[in-house]
Amino acid sequence: MTDGYWYCKRWLEYGTVTATAEALSYTPSAVSAQLRSLAEHLGVTLLRTEGRLVRLTPAGRLLADRAAELARLSNEIHADIAQRGNAERSLLRLCGFSTPMAALLPRLANSLQERHPYLQVRIEEADPLGCFQKLVTETADLAVLVVNAEVPSVNDPRFEQSLLVKDPLDLLVHEDSSMAAMDSVDFATLASAAWITDRVGSANYQLFLTTCLSAGFTPSVAHHASDWDAAAALVMLGVRI
Repeated sequence: MTDGYWYCKRWLEYGTVTATAEALSYTPSAVSAQLRSLAEHLGVTLLRTEGRLVRLTPAGRLLADRAAELARLSNEIHADIAQRGNAERSLLRLCGFSTPMAALLPRLANSLQERHPYLQVRIEEADPLGCFQKLVTETADLAVLVVNAEVPSVNDPRFEQSLLVKDPLDLLVHEDSSMAAMDSVDFATLASAAWITDRVGSANYQLFLTTCLSAGFTPSVAHHASDWDAAAALVMLGVRI
């Protein structure tokens, strides 16, 4: 039943059943069915038609406003039940962006299974925003990711967020560049540089763009390369626009 509350919350953010369904990776019919089931359970009307638009009623808005509180309480109850339940049936679902997938999650899974032999650990790769969506839809329990402009604020009451590590960004330059011998570079001095970066929309690209904007400039991208070797080859050969 908690899904219905989240659908009310998402409705406020996205405005339509279709957009809400896409954000949560469900079908529009599944979202509509959950909202109807919740309305029948509570005995209230959650949606009303205004011309060609469908909007939340005051009752629907109230439920949406309390959704984060309900989800937090639901998670606490589930955690308490899991601690008291049968360890042999415990399942921990982890998800993460590619970097923590390689550096952190495999070791974490091994460590947990050594300490808790009956614990089942499942790992799935997802971009940062996708990780949060998995937490919202309760298809993941823990996410390890990098922060970018797309992800929810650290003050979002739906999630408990903690800083694990600070991961510096490496700048790859041609061996003849004056920056090749430097230990660090002031990012703001790179405002006029021609960049080679990941494809638009990828998690690495979003992180790169956020870093540039934080330094006060919009980057000029000469090439897009998702493969690290391909990007390194472009830098080595000095390929420009």
